[in-house]
Amino acid sequence: MKYYRLKFLLLAFLSLMIISCDKSEESTDTPGTGGNGGNNTTYAPGKVELDFSNMANTHGVDISGATAYANSLGQAFRVSKFRYYVSNIVLIKDDGTEYNVPDIYHLVDESLTASRKINCYNVPGGKYTGCRFLLGVDAGRVAAGNFTGDLDPSNGMFWSNTDGFVAMELNGTTNYSPDSTYAFKIGGIGANNALKTITCPFNGQTLIVNGTRNATVHLFAEILDAFRVPQNINFINTHHISAPGTQAMMLADNYSDMIRFDHLHN
Repeated sequence: MKYYRLKFLLLAFLSLMIISCDKSEESTDTPGTGGNGGNNTTYAPGKVELDFSNMANTHGVDISGATAYANSLGQAFRVSKFRYYVSNIVLIKDDGTEYNVPDIYHLVDESLTASRKINCYNVPGGKYTGCRFLLGVDAGRVAAGNFTGDLDPSNGMFWSNTDGFVAMELNGTTNYSPDSTYAFKIGGIGANNALKTITCPFNGQTLIVNGTRNATVHLFAEILDAFRVPQNINFINTHHISAPGTQAMMLADNYSDMIRFDHLHN
């Protein structure tokens, strides 16, 4: 009886040792597999999609003119056009290093659904905790010339080599202006610089780029921010801006915090 009891205890001990070894092996990620985030994990380059939603008080912007909004002064207005350039995109890794996405000058146009998504290809694999981009087109790109695609002057967003591109265009109607309309074409470089750099931390969330894995960042652009803080826009005396200058820079200061991170998908 003692022999069998000893044999049983020995077998139980050996079983526990085998299980322990198995768990130890499972806790280490295999290099190149994407694993569970261990020190040996590597990530393959992939695509990151920036998805822009243009909003007005938590609802999608209505450019049909059917919906009335109110600025901070209580003045009603309607929207017929809303578009802006996004360029110089930077993705920020969890270790603080940055990846500059090359050659993207993208025109987000509320009237074109497909334009609200920007695809960044061949992004280095890894974990990202934020992004940064320019609202507008930088002076260096203006000086380079050869404008095609979203930068084609036929889009109606180019002024000149001196003044550059319109960074943001916002048009519509309001009974508070002399002709019942408002039209803002905001931009400017050099002495009249109205370009704004916007930084969007992911608020504790982590975007993972790893091969074909889905990596999408959802950003919300609040149109009402163009009319408030630091300068409340009064349509009675500010209703048409069509060139660089003091008024354009004032409105750009307003919308410098217009775009914010909302959520992401992995």
